[in-house]
Amino acid sequence: MLLLGLGVLAGCQAAPRFEAVNEFGRVRADKLEVAEDIAREMQAVVPRILELLPGASARKTEIWVEDDFHERFGFGHVKGAWGVSLNSRIHMIESSSAPKALLVHELVHFLLDASWATLPALVEEGLCEYFEYRLGERASARMDGQRLAWLRAVLGDAHYDLRFQSKHPSLGLNLNVNGSLSVTSPLPGPIDLERVFAFGQEELEAVGMGIERGVLYGFGHFLVLSIVEGRGLTGLHELCLRAEQSGLEQIPSAWLLDASGLGASLDSWRRALANRMGELELMELASSSKEHLVELLIEQARAQYELSDGLTWLRMSGARISDPVTGISVRLIDIPGVKVELLQRW
Repeated sequence: MLLLGLGVLAGCQAAPRFEAVNEFGRVRADKLEVAEDIAREMQAVVPRILELLPGASARKTEIWVEDDFHERFGFGHVKGAWGVSLNSRIHMIESSSAPKALLVHELVHFLLDASWATLPALVEEGLCEYFEYRLGERASARMDGQRLAWLRAVLGDAHYDLRFQSKHPSLGLNLNVNGSLSVTSPLPGPIDLERVFAFGQEELEAVGMGIERGVLYGFGHFLVLSIVEGRGLTGLHELCLRAEQSGLEQIPSAWLLDASGLGASLDSWRRALANRMGELELMELASSSKEHLVELLIEQARAQYELSDGLTWLRMSGARISDPVTGISVRLIDIPGVKVELLQRW
């Protein structure tokens, strides 16, 4: 009833000015080039979704790309969301930094047919994020380092070590630095995986649209990723069909956790998440905190030495950041954005 009511309300509003049409529907935006770009992406990704996702149903939709749709359309309950799917229309924020990923996410919601009805709300979001990563700008189902770090922080693995020892007589440098990068858990308390994977839409909406919701989506994404790697998307779909045949409104959390191969043990999830944190993911995490890392480097180096060239010093120092759980480490000089940040702030 809520979605139907919002759909009627939205239908009374003036549509964006420009329109681009393809075989899967139409895209409307206030700029013609935006409408055309999204229509091209839509034409490309819908066939891929239909090819990969069992139980996806091809049907036409209309997409509105706007500066804002929340208050104007009465979508107060999704304030902060970048996109929302209604009965026959998708609304997207134009300023999204990853418009293709956002488009894919909302299209998966829209294209799921009734055979997916027993999929719990958070797991559906995880499925959309799986496709968002796989078919969006990242073009990989791999989870990024920042999100992995958030999930690990929720489960207690929150610290990454910054250590280097540099002895270079030509620079008069004999410096030891031991520091750490800490990731604070975005959730106020421990997580109950069996409970959150049973969330209905109302419970999920009650979380709000901040970082807490993003972290929960991350757990949904990781669950789906684990199930798909072991059983494929068909295996996840079969759980929906099994629940329907059993007369259940949604798949029990125990079935999902069993299918993931991880169970409900937090230790099992900690190990699985840590094993995903390779060098690339650690670089992504460190890059997201490059300002903090460079500030620490400058503070420690300048406290003891008068150095005019921070970049040369960084090359010679061998500074690394490491994951104390896995032992994986990367050089700071190889982390995207660190050199630029150092040159700007030295």
